[in-house]
Amino acid sequence: MQRIVYKTDSGVSIVIPSPEALAAMTIEEIAARDIPAGVEYTIVSADDLPADRTFRDAWRQNGSSVDVDLPAAKTIAHTHRRIKRSEEFEPHDRIIAAQIPGESASAAEAARSQIRQKYAVLQEQIDLAGSTADLQSVYDRMMA
Repeated sequence: MQRIVYKTDSGVSIVIPSPEALAAMTIEEIAARDIPAGVEYTIVSADDLPADRTFRDAWRQNGSSVDVDLPAAKTIAHTHRRIKRSEEFEPHDRIIAAQIPGESASAAEAARSQIRQKYAVLQEQIDLAGSTADLQSVYDRMMA
């Protein structure tokens, strides 16, 4: 199946024509109807788009294909790393902030230190990823 790809300020937009639209119009007619006037577009095969949508916001049009912009994908991975780290910190932060009787603030701080170390390693691995596949591997381990 074909897709219509055009650049936007934030990356790319993908138009997926419905089977009904394709039965009534050509893909070029659909593009003329759905793409903003004056915007250049490309018609590509669905197979020419990245199969994984993890870094969808880092997709960039490259001629007649769509690639993942590695620096933008790393930014996305770092955002998710920070979110995951915050989620792991949260129960320990509560203990420290509330000074809950019977709960050890020093044990909570020790746990926070381990979490910091874990995510420092992930941060370095994200920064060192040399390809989208390398980054995806780090991301998958982080999200597991």
